[in-house]
Amino acid sequence: MILKVMTSFLLPIVITFMIIKVVWPQKKTGFFDNLFLISLSSGIGLGASSVIFFVWLVLFSKPGEFFAVFEGTIFLIALILFCKKGRAVKERLQKTGHFSLFSAGFVVCTVSALFMLVVSSLISPHGDWDAWAIWNMRARFIFRSGAEWANAFSPVLGWSHPDYPLLIPATIARCWTYAGIDTVIVPILVSVTFTIATLLLLASYFAITGSEKKGCLASLVLLGTPLFLVSGTAQYADIPVGFFILASIAVFYLYEKSENKNAVFLVIAGFLAGLACWAKNEGLLFLAALIMGRFIAVSMAGRFRSYFKEVAVFLTGLAPVLFPLAYFKIRFAPPTDIFEKHTILTASEAWPVAVEFAKGILNFGQWPVSATIVLVICAAILGVKPDHRVKVSAQSSTLTLVFILLGFFIIYMVTPYDKNWHIVVKEAGNAVRRKM
Repeated sequence: MILKVMTSFLLPIVITFMIIKVVWPQKKTGFFDNLFLISLSSGIGLGASSVIFFVWLVLFSKPGEFFAVFEGTIFLIALILFCKKGRAVKERLQKTGHFSLFSAGFVVCTVSALFMLVVSSLISPHGDWDAWAIWNMRARFIFRSGAEWANAFSPVLGWSHPDYPLLIPATIARCWTYAGIDTVIVPILVSVTFTIATLLLLASYFAITGSEKKGCLASLVLLGTPLFLVSGTAQYADIPVGFFILASIAVFYLYEKSENKNAVFLVIAGFLAGLACWAKNEGLLFLAALIMGRFIAVSMAGRFRSYFKEVAVFLTGLAPVLFPLAYFKIRFAPPTDIFEKHTILTASEAWPVAVEFAKGILNFGQWPVSATIVLVICAAILGVKPDHRVKVSAQSSTLTLVFILLGFFIIYMVTPYDKNWHIVVKEAGNAVRRKM
């Protein structure tokens, strides 16, 4: 069973790494460069395989032996492309680059985090409430129901949010299909992989665009965030959607820094943004915020005309995920409860929401002290050197964050649920996570 699970889990990651290694515009092959590509491949591979699994279910009702043949064929095609690249790829793989003391320290911290995640997951193998009541339950419906898998989105299960996207459930159900049993190992693997991949992505991005010190410090700040590692064992979709948001923004930065503004970056960024939407409904908010933020930043830079060319390429990467998501929302998912029965809070009712919002920003991550202050201190220690090449991306990512926060606030303003219920649930969840 373990062999089947690991094969099904690693197969899409290996396929994606081979493809990305072939098409990736940058030729540097240092330790952190390869680490960045491995991190990207982990998220993209699992996300893409979940989309393919869903499309297969729609077309053929249930996965059979031909599904394994189909994925095996994709692997062979990727392998041929990878090998066909020939000597150039081989040389790029051989140049492992510089491995410093900072790199060694980073590896030690990552291994320690991985050990903690595994131990915590073994203690609580089913994760927290949303894991067994939403994501893993949906995966079990899909896995156990055979041709009746669409019953997983029945209105009878409205309390379990059947409108939520399928990246996590489809990924888990796909691996269970290969294993032939719904083992708890798979949800743990998915959760731990996205958590570690997020850590590696953040550290490696700063390392390849700035310095290893910045990369290691960024990873330590993330590792020191209590909520991050706790969420990594909860088996929620928050870490995966965060990974895709971070990855999409990071690839946009690389696009701006590249000498010839290579379109491959835009296609990958679009695909990553699509997977954020496929991971959680909040990904749709991110997509809207990203498009608006990018439009404003590019227009301010006097590149208004080039914006639409960039969007066209971006949509090329977005479409393969957005179309299946749209079909799922239209064909299977019931209306989202917030917008189906929305209300508008009065000014007096909105004030407690605004206060909690401000507290959430200041106390982000459940640090003993304000994480905002910690980040300011880190910026002061490292120094912030503006790079004119990424000015547009810096502005657009900042605007994207602002629009996301504004979107969340609006959602709280129109929620059909009692505002105090939201606050109580939020505080109760935080209390449970602190005890864990």
